[in-house]
Amino acid sequence: MRLMRLGEQCQGSAGLLKQVCATRMRASSRVLRVRGGWRGSLRYVAPPSKSYSHRSLLISAVSNGVSRITGLSRCDDVEATLRALSLLGVPVGFSSSEIIVEGSEFRNPEAPIDCGGSASTLRMLSPIVAAKPSYAVYTGDESLRKRPVRMLEEAFTSLGVEAYSDEGRPPLTVKSSGFRSTRVVLDASDSSQHVSGFLIAGARLGGGFTIVLKNSILVSKPYVDLTMRMLRMHGVESCFEAGGLRIEPGELKSFNHAVPGDYSLSSIPLAMAALSGGRATVEGLVDEPQPDREVVDRLREMGLGVEWSGNTLIAENPGRLKACVLDCSDNPDLVPALALVATAAEGTTVLKGVGRLEVKESMRATLIVEGLSNMGVKTVFKGEEMIVEGPCRLKGSTVDAGGDHRIEMMLIAAGALADGETTIVNAGSVSKSNPGFYSWLKEAGVEFQWV
Repeated sequence: MRLMRLGEQCQGSAGLLKQVCATRMRASSRVLRVRGGWRGSLRYVAPPSKSYSHRSLLISAVSNGVSRITGLSRCDDVEATLRALSLLGVPVGFSSSEIIVEGSEFRNPEAPIDCGGSASTLRMLSPIVAAKPSYAVYTGDESLRKRPVRMLEEAFTSLGVEAYSDEGRPPLTVKSSGFRSTRVVLDASDSSQHVSGFLIAGARLGGGFTIVLKNSILVSKPYVDLTMRMLRMHGVESCFEAGGLRIEPGELKSFNHAVPGDYSLSSIPLAMAALSGGRATVEGLVDEPQPDREVVDRLREMGLGVEWSGNTLIAENPGRLKACVLDCSDNPDLVPALALVATAAEGTTVLKGVGRLEVKESMRATLIVEGLSNMGVKTVFKGEEMIVEGPCRLKGSTVDAGGDHRIEMMLIAAGALADGETTIVNAGSVSKSNPGFYSWLKEAGVEFQWV
């Protein structure tokens, strides 16, 4: 079977990227109406993990040999990483069942690398490329150009790499003669994506590398754990040490990946089961350490019955949910679903460590509170805490998704469970992470229409 290389799919890449960005911006400004009153049980096949997909591509691209990836996510963010690798000259082939990545040295891209809305692509890829002599400009859509990259600039400068941004926001221009040190200090108080990028960059260099965490702070540690585990699959060891991380000397080798299901993208169907009183059967998850696997323990803590049957997760509401105090510092992507579940819990739920949601694709914490408040929920966001009073019967209203895929999925679920009709403005963005979500809603019996 002939493999189609990514470059063949992306002829005229600069024009295609402009078209993709324009389509994405139009999509995320649409209006969606959701009919309330949905109740029942549901079956959901977990989409491929976006986090695992990014890392499998990036690590394979700098490993010796040919790696094969089955079940890769084809969401917008992962497509951005695929396009970036094409611009960098990485041979990527497609068959009907797998993606084939041939590890190679990068070439300087002929055009800016458009990361779309994917901060993961920009923050992980730029250190990997800059580890060796290179020149690249990283940009993206309107939402990405609002995301901070100052921590990358500071790290690059300390390594003797020239880096310039637009007052701490993309576009980010990086001109490198290679890292001039095997030690870097990283500010990981708001994100860990660049920590994963420097882990892979250090492994690419092969001679050992040290990351010092500023003030010993590391948020979203499970995502760094995933990166370290995947580097081990490719033959390079790394470990935590006092105040940071150490990448051991070694050579990255090819590895064949099977992408597991995504826990964070399964959290909304699980929340729907919690609120509807029905059962959710979620297939395709792997009961092993993964980012956001903690959703299972968090929902159990709130009173949802959650059990495993092989790689299928079964969740049922036993009739009463309870309020909790939950630290979300390591799992910011679970906050929309947990806030939604909290509306049905008895008492005051406090979600801690949510302040950095304000520098996601949107002012995410603000949008959660505003959306749920419009639907009759008593909730407030102050500093690092989100407080939700329950139980509350959701009421249909007009709410704003802010062009944010995770907010939109939460609001659709809330609208389906509410009394009356809910109108969601600035919708149409879920393909960023979960392109099959709208089709699944129809299968689950949720009634909605675009207007």
